[in-house]
Amino acid sequence: MSKGTMSLWHIVNPLRPDSLFRVMSATFAHMHLLLAEGGICDIPRALATVCSLKYSSTAETNPYFHAAHAVSQILGLPDSEITTGQPQLFMRSIHGPFEDLLWKKDPTALLLLYLWYRKASRSIWVD
Repeated sequence: MSKGTMSLWHIVNPLRPDSLFRVMSATFAHMHLLLAEGGICDIPRALATVCSLKYSSTAETNPYFHAAHAVSQILGLPDSEITTGQPQLFMRSIHGPFEDLLWKKDPTALLLLYLWYRKASRSIWVD
């Protein structure tokens, strides 16, 4: 579903000045934020520990890396400040080894999914 939604974003292009969907440009920007390339900056210590993340960790060395970074960006926000774009970062991390771990019901992957869902389910659906 997420991939289908993204194909619509490219068609309506809310960043185009004459787009009818220009009001959604902030949401689109949140959806395309770059996640960290390495380290555990901004990840709560307890979450980094559960995910076995270290200062030297990268997406290549730890399957939880991007998911943990994405979840960490919304964990501290009040529920009233969560919009549709912020939870999309986590959805973009569901691929490759992390997706495989979710299918295998890996406890750490499921914890990240739970933490994401707990915040995403409370989001405001308009920016």
